[in-house]
Amino acid sequence: MSLKAWLSPKISWAIVSPERRDRARAEAEAARRRAGRPHTVFYFHQADDPYSMLAAERLQRFCDRYAVRLVPFLADPPPDWAAPERVRLQAWSRRDAAMLAQAWGLPSPP
Repeated sequence: MSLKAWLSPKISWAIVSPERRDRARAEAEAARRRAGRPHTVFYFHQADDPYSMLAAERLQRFCDRYAVRLVPFLADPPPDWAAPERVRLQAWSRRDAAMLAQAWGLPSPP
């Protein structure tokens, strides 16, 4: 076995290991606290997406419950290569979002 073949998995694991991830998260949390910054959630909203409409109905409640700062962004629909059957995707999204809204007691997205 070559040195590269032996070392590559070990180096990859060191980069993506849960221990490293947890340590990086703890360091970031400590830095956030020292700076006095609130937790921040970046929210990407697609105006014509039924799931985004449902999420928007709950954003204030979410922010209040978790005491986070919300930073919203408007998102474009996915490109055609990422949604090859766009008409079917939109139909299923509307159906699925309507069922979720009913289950959560929210108004159904248009």
